[in-house]
Amino acid sequence: MTVCAVAMALLMAACDIETSGNGDLDGYWSLRQIDTLSTASATDVSERRIFWSVQHNLLQTDDRTGAHLSYLFRFQHSGNTLVLSSPYVYGRENGDDPIDDVEVLRPYGINAIPETFTVEKLNGSSMVLHSELLRLHFKRY
Repeated sequence: MTVCAVAMALLMAACDIETSGNGDLDGYWSLRQIDTLSTASATDVSERRIFWSVQHNLLQTDDRTGAHLSYLFRFQHSGNTLVLSSPYVYGRENGDDPIDDVEVLRPYGINAIPETFTVEKLNGSSMVLHSELLRLHFKRY
């Protein structure tokens, strides 16, 4: 019995479990509403099927309508700050191409490279982020 306990302890000590440390940020998020802060207007974008996927140190945006475009970002999440940087067009066949023009990212609520968001709300079912220009409302899937 003692040999089994020692073997199990050694086995457990040898395993490195890597976690992202992202907490509730990790997951699949549907962009539901975009508020323009300067005009206090809200736009329902739930029918546009725009998603953000977060896992470990990558954030991927997807547009599930039309051309089905995907973009990859590096990000840093610390406290109530989320910074997106290093955007790439996600291209499985042709590789990933860096993005220089922020215009293609505007439908996703991203208006600058890098883009800094303040995390207003983040839990297991919803997320609200705001930047200098916009407030983004997400629902977790």
